[in-house]
Amino acid sequence: MKRTVAGIAAILLLFSACNFSIPEKVSVKTNANYNYSIGNISQDFSETFQAKKLFGNLETDANKIYDYFPGQEDAKLQQYLLTIKVDDVGFEGVDFPAGVPVTVPEVKVKFNISSIFESIDNVLGKSFGNNAEFKEIPLYIYCAKPAGFETSEVKGSVTIKFVGDDGSENPETNITIGGADKVMPYYNCPELNITDVIVDGVTEKDVVDTVLKKDETSISGDLNRILNGNKGKSGNVNLEFNLTFSGITDGNPIGNLGLNAFIIIPLKFDIDGIVDISLTNLAKKDSDKGNEDVFNRSKATDTSDIKKYLDVIEKIEINYKAKKNPIVTDSNTSYVVKSTVPYISKKLDVNEDSLRLTNEEFQDMLNVYPFKPELNINIPSGSVLCLPRHLGIDLNMNISLYTNGVINIKE
Repeated sequence: MKRTVAGIAAILLLFSACNFSIPEKVSVKTNANYNYSIGNISQDFSETFQAKKLFGNLETDANKIYDYFPGQEDAKLQQYLLTIKVDDVGFEGVDFPAGVPVTVPEVKVKFNISSIFESIDNVLGKSFGNNAEFKEIPLYIYCAKPAGFETSEVKGSVTIKFVGDDGSENPETNITIGGADKVMPYYNCPELNITDVIVDGVTEKDVVDTVLKKDETSISGDLNRILNGNKGKSGNVNLEFNLTFSGITDGNPIGNLGLNAFIIIPLKFDIDGIVDISLTNLAKKDSDKGNEDVFNRSKATDTSDIKKYLDVIEKIEINYKAKKNPIVTDSNTSYVVKSTVPYISKKLDVNEDSLRLTNEEFQDMLNVYPFKPELNINIPSGSVLCLPRHLGIDLNMNISLYTNGVINIKE
């Protein structure tokens, strides 16, 4: 009979739960600390949030949607850019310098607002969509000075409203920018630089990196009230121009007044209410379906043959470090782990932390099948949340076991 100190539940768990054979010889030490990598939890959702996939329904001959990465600077925020070519305004038959009303055809942009939130909900869950509102949706309008005028001036306003597919309107969400006496400075529509960029080692194609500035527009506004106030709806975002134009000709041929509108769509949200995002569902792949046990077992672990080894485990730590998180927030966001048997309810840091378990909790996990704890990202109300470029999750995980005891093993 030889007295020795036993080893490590992680090995025993991994051998027994994964149907490996327990080795004939195990080298053990008393009061020892054992560390083992248990792999990564990872999943990538970049494809789901491609510009054409998320907003492809917005594109027409006059409207184009782009992945937007201004200055290639902030990879923590995914943005999109919708460009709208408004019909040029002609002045044939107009006598100047008298101020004249300018007739601009109403611009209708097909905006399926429900599909935006549905796409995000499919990844982050309905808890997100129910409690999230766009922080801002900048609208930039550019009026290009027409040729043939010594001096000229355009004044007016733009009213933006949502009209549902059934013709219904929601006047409370209408927005008017400018006014009858508002002078719109001339700005040509910016030329966009469309290029390939490399972010986190991944090449992204056809990305606009031009930096657009609010103070270099003829007039600007924010469409967040329209998008937030019409969740779950499909219809048109309509732009109604009410403009007057005056000028003194210079004797050269008169050109048109050029109008363009840009809408920037950042995936940045105000959180009103507690949001719980299931990390378990985020990390689940199609190949995982049908087995919800966290240890990927087909039945509970029979611990009768290994109980004397398990009993010398003093404590267990499951450690993780996040290479990538699916969200970026400005608040005290945390991971929350919960289970009923064994009872666990713990908050953890989203970047790097350890889940500490007692021997009793660990053995209870082995005896329960399937063992499927809740693992959520908890975002408190009042937070500002951003979805980053290359949305996904990547956690590197390892297990540490601390032993303290003696086991008698037959020779």
